[in-house]
Amino acid sequence: MVSLRKSIEKDQIFGNWKVIDPGEKRYVQVICLLCNKTIKKVDYTILINDKYRSDSCGCKIKTSSKRHEMLNKTYSYLTVIDTENRYVKCRCICDKEIFVDYLGILSENNRSCGYYIILY
Repeated sequence: MVSLRKSIEKDQIFGNWKVIDPGEKRYVQVICLLCNKTIKKVDYTILINDKYRSDSCGCKIKTSSKRHEMLNKTYSYLTVIDTENRYVKCRCICDKEIFVDYLGILSENNRSCGYYIILY
């Protein structure tokens, strides 16, 4: 019977992860291929199991096209004016500028800078 652990080699690719150090025990060192800078030590069983392997180090969220599509659109009382980070810059109808997690805007958890609460 061939051990799955022995089948992991340097430069082998699993999804968006590339093995940079297969190590000798349970953990292997990998680098994210999407951002090419995040290095993690992960359990080799997670790499070989497609069901449990993560897509990326989280950089996929940072480059989400959905976030960039939000630019200059209005959600409730907030207009998105900058989408460089996960926390997008918005302008409320009262002209106050705030930073809000873009997922909060899409889920309608963030509707204003607080102006909305004052109205009701």
